[in-house]
Amino acid sequence: MKKNGFTLVELLAVIVILAIILVIAVPKISDTIDNAKKGSMASSVKMIAAAAEREKMVQETLGSDFKDKAENGSINCASDNNKVWSNIDSTQFSACSVTFTGDTATVTLTGATGGKFPSWTCTGTRSDITSGECK
Repeated sequence: MKKNGFTLVELLAVIVILAIILVIAVPKISDTIDNAKKGSMASSVKMIAAAAEREKMVQETLGSDFKDKAENGSINCASDNNKVWSNIDSTQFSACSVTFTGDTATVTLTGATGGKFPSWTCTGTRSDITSGECK
């Protein structure tokens, strides 16, 4: 008698091996995706801080005080007036604020619900992330 297929035991063995591979691989893949999102948000904070410092320098060179635009000591970088230099995507970020200590800008960025960064908050300067989910 000639055998033309796989036995049930062979098929079950293959399914078990695939299940074990999935159990190992899926958490690592999701961790990698989360780490990439955190890195992206941290990079956004650093770029906005650098842009705010540049804008402050330009405004002060032109004779304007950039800090005069601040409300309660903080500049809303998500407002339409400041989107030119901050380039905030309102579908991804719900809030963005910049405060200055001397010439160093500190940015606090909050992710929008339903966006890539759901309600995450990240704070940092152009060189360092100081707190939040993206640290």
